[in-house]
Amino acid sequence: MDVVIGLTGKDYVMCVADMSSNRSIFTLKRDEEKIAMVDEHKFLAAGGDQASRSTFVDYVSKNFALGALRTGLELSTHA
Repeated sequence: MDVVIGLTGKDYVMCVADMSSNRSIFTLKRDEEKIAMVDEHKFLAAGGDQASRSTFVDYVSKNFALGALRTGLELSTHA
């Protein structure tokens, strides 16, 4: 089971994720990175199996970079 928890406060964001990669009852890795930097102001925490997680994080990161190259502006996270 993957655990990814995010907390937001007035002036901060805290994100934690476990670092184990499990399949059924076996632990495959204990040093798996599940939080990735998208750019210098954004990060992405993802759970799931390793192949899908890394592919999705790469896809999102590359789309942020492509959007910045096309428009000359970085995407904001302001909702």
